[in-house]
Amino acid sequence: LLVSLRRRGVEIWTNTAATQLITTGHVVTGAVVSRSSEQWHIEASAGVVLATGGFARDARLRREFSGAHQHDETLAHPDVTGDGIELARGIGAAVDNEVASAGFWTPVSLLNTPRGKQTIPYGWLDRGRPGVIAVGPSAKRFVNESNSYHDICLAMFENGYPKDRRFYFICDQEFVRRRGMGYLLPWPWTLSISKYARNGYIQVAPTISALAHQIGIDPPALARTIEEHNRNAETGIDPDFLRGESAFNRMLGDPAVGKKNPNLGPIQNGPFVALRIVPATLGTATGLATDPEGRVLNDSGTPIAGLYACGNDMTSLMRGLYPGAGITIGPALVFAYRVVKSLTPFVK
Repeated sequence: LLVSLRRRGVEIWTNTAATQLITTGHVVTGAVVSRSSEQWHIEASAGVVLATGGFARDARLRREFSGAHQHDETLAHPDVTGDGIELARGIGAAVDNEVASAGFWTPVSLLNTPRGKQTIPYGWLDRGRPGVIAVGPSAKRFVNESNSYHDICLAMFENGYPKDRRFYFICDQEFVRRRGMGYLLPWPWTLSISKYARNGYIQVAPTISALAHQIGIDPPALARTIEEHNRNAETGIDPDFLRGESAFNRMLGDPAVGKKNPNLGPIQNGPFVALRIVPATLGTATGLATDPEGRVLNDSGTPIAGLYACGNDMTSLMRGLYPGAGITIGPALVFAYRVVKSLTPFVK
């Protein structure tokens, strides 16, 4: 993208913030931007395209749009604070929040460091692998752990988050040694898990009962959950969530565990490990209401002349569902193309 812009002589301004849309009559004809402590009035030749990345880092907009999916964490860039959406709302643009959820989700863990809290993305080496389960406040499994990270978070909301935040990945130390867990890499990159237990990133206990006491859930219930999971690992069947039965699941399986189902591995030898998880957005799905050409609509559904949006500034055509990887960047490219194809130069 950068090479193509340079070939066409496009000037790129960094550290530049759009602060206002310029309208002439009912047409958006430019924008005011702040650059190097100066205000620049930029005149558009055919329209203004908003592509500022959504609102994932703005707590006020998260509260306004997230509905039942209230959350505090995101992996989005710190500058993704809803600037484009707010500029458009300031001239009467509508937000389309008719979505399954306002975000695209992944579970994350939180690591305390000397410089403050660090948000740790869901891992690849440990993600959905045999030998780990997810439990909620009831100490029961609540989801197919080998499904999409998006689905795991939606299941957390359906099972009590954020009113009750006791959600954990549970495994044994052998799983951590082989596959890691969250911030912890497999052995030999992580030689000891004790310091992570001391700073509270994980909880470690010699028995399942002791682990349950540490994380504040019912010990007998957690013991039953582990026993049931271990039986499933022997039979190869997960009757509650069908783990290991889809092609996506099996991609995360490991036949080397030597079980009938490569996605189901036992949790049987202490010490046992719990990692607290919270839902975080990868990006937002709610945004400005647009038409198929990316024209921004007002509350009556009429296009605002000269104003367009793409990327996470427009509501996702997937309506908050997550059918596959690239579901933000793919539509961003497609609708950027459709926007440009539909632009008509202003008549001077």
